[in-house]
Order: sequence, then C-alpha cells, then structure tokens
Amino acid sequence: MAQLNLSNPEVYQLEKEEAWLVYADLLITNVKQSEVQRLISELASDSEEEQQIRQDIQMKFFAEAFRLSSIAGVYTHPRDDEKLQLVFRQENGQTVQKECTFASKEEKERFIKNWYSTREKEYTYEQRTNTVWNSIRQPLVTLLQTIIFGGGLSWLAYYITTAEEYSFRVPAVFYFVIRLMEYIGYVPFMAVTGLIVIVVLIWLVRRALRPTQRLIIEKRQAGV
Repeated sequence: MAQLNLSNPEVYQLEKEEAWLVYADLLITNVKQSEVQRLISELASDSEEEQQIRQDIQMKFFAEAFRLSSIAGVYTHPRDDEKLQLVFRQENGQTVQKECTFASKEEKERFIKNWYSTREKEYTYEQRTNTVWNSIRQPLVTLLQTIIFGGGLSWLAYYITTAEEYSFRVPAVFYFVIRLMEYIGYVPFMAVTGLIVIVVLIWLVRRALRPTQRLIIEKRQAGV
C-alpha cells in the first residue's frame, strides 16, 4: 500500500455539525466539526500506510475515507438540489453511495469546482432540467406538513378558547403550550400558519414555473 500526502487539507462544512476533509486523492467524511483540528494534527504526524490510516480514521474518529479517484458519479438529488449524492466504485466492484447537504450553496459549489477542475478529462458534465413534479415535491411536502401541523394547532387553540369547558390529558411537555393557547387564543396560530402557507405557495409556484437543475457528473467509459 502506498503512503498518502496528508498535509494542507481542504475542509468543507456540512449541515449537522459535520465536516469533510480532502487530502489530494483522499476524501474523509462523517467528521465532527469539533474533531477537525484533532484529526488534522493526528494525520500530519502519521507515517502509516493507507490501509492502516483508514482503520485509524474509522476507529478513532468514526469517520470514513474514500479515494477521490474512485468516484463514479456526482449528482444533485432529483428532489432536492441542495443535497449532493456521490457514488464510489470500490476496487472489489461494489458501489457505495453518500448523500450530504453542505452548510451553504457556496460551500457545495466550492467542493464541486475544486474536485472537478482537476479531473475534467475523466468525467462528463451535464446540467439537466428536472421535471416539474420533482421540482415541486419538496415545497409540496412542506406545504402539506404546514397545513396539517399548523391547522391542527389552530383548531386546538380555537377549541380551547371557545369551549365552555374541556378536559383531556397531555404529556407535561405540552402543558405550557395548552396554557399559551388559553392566553393568546387561536388567531395568532391561524395568522402564523397562513403566513407560512403563503410563503411556501410562492416557493412552490416558482419551482413549477422554473424547474430546478440537476447536476450529473459521471466517469467516462474506458476508451471514450
């Protein structure tokens, strides 16, 4: 096994306090942001071969390591263009898929640009327009969740404030919510729900009129 160049990594911030590190041809995923500096320091002084380094990364940091050259494809998710999908083809022929959401659109584009810019001849690059259904699916789900959850809270607040008397058991965590409903009434709940519905409807209409783009980067076949 060859030794790796483990200096000057690129660090990418993801959602849920996760980070990715890129060392030349090595991608390390599932790293906690709080562990990034410790991992960098440990790898900088590591003289082991690649297989042992991979095991150390997994055992000590519960992270995963992949060769960037093993990436068979990079895609934006068909239903959520903020989410990125990477497909790795391992030496044994098996494929591994990773999904991630970067901390910002700029961070996602920086990762794609830095990775693809040195491998343009090895991969095809295409932007496809998503179907209207795939484009509106996420805002549609959000709209339904808002109507169900917000509508339910509004109805409950209306019932509590208009009923002559009521009696039901609720977990302790909801006690203060019930008291809040008694105090402010149902109108604020209806107003907030209505406002969110309007915002989501605007999002949905924009997606329907201007469907999202799906990024498709795939490794070229041998000889192509």
